[in-house]
Amino acid sequence: MMDVADKARADGHMQKARDAYRAAAAVYPSEHSPWVRLAQSHFEAADYGNAIVASEEALQRNPHDQTAVGIMAVSGLRVSSRAVANLNEKDALG
Repeated sequence: MMDVADKARADGHMQKARDAYRAAAAVYPSEHSPWVRLAQSHFEAADYGNAIVASEEALQRNPHDQTAVGIMAVSGLRVSSRAVANLNEKDALG
């Protein structure tokens, strides 16, 4: 399943890849790697909210996965940066 997902991702079929990662996670519920790859896929698409959610799932299964930690940290910073920029824009507009 992971090979199918990785090939779909490499071929640019992101939804197919995400579906395959989710299927792998369902078949192997204690495995963290499908969640990490799903998080990476969302991160690359600048879908930081879903990247954080998938990273959290990975970290529940393996709290020492540095890739998941990194994705969560950077995604959180990017979401926070957007929020601050939105606040500043609203303040500037009055």
